[in-house]
Amino acid sequence: MKRTTEEIEALVFNALGVGKERALSRADLVVITQSSDRQVRAAIEALRHDKAILTLPGGNGYYLPPNTEEGRTEAVRWIVQQNKRIRSIREAQRGAREFAGSEKTKKPDKQIRGQLNMFGGEAR
Repeated sequence: MKRTTEEIEALVFNALGVGKERALSRADLVVITQSSDRQVRAAIEALRHDKAILTLPGGNGYYLPPNTEEGRTEAVRWIVQQNKRIRSIREAQRGAREFAGSEKTKKPDKQIRGQLNMFGGEAR
């Protein structure tokens, strides 16, 4: 029987442990939920819109932070790490953006080669 996206999200959320010592790898979540890796990734992405689902440093496990000061500190650390990733991705895109922008904004040369330019000099 095919499960809905909402059912898979519920299975993933219910499988997650509270606290980093109970973190589960994506492979573990695939086995526990009997879902594909792609479905688990999509469920985590969707759940993160409303739930705090953190990853261990190095990305080797998903977990829910405890509702404590320590849990909130872990959430802040995770947010800082994600912001660093966002900056890094933006920096890595710079060359492609410049390339796409220069090609997009490049105006075709409307002058005929050898024709004199009204503003002085010969056209290219």
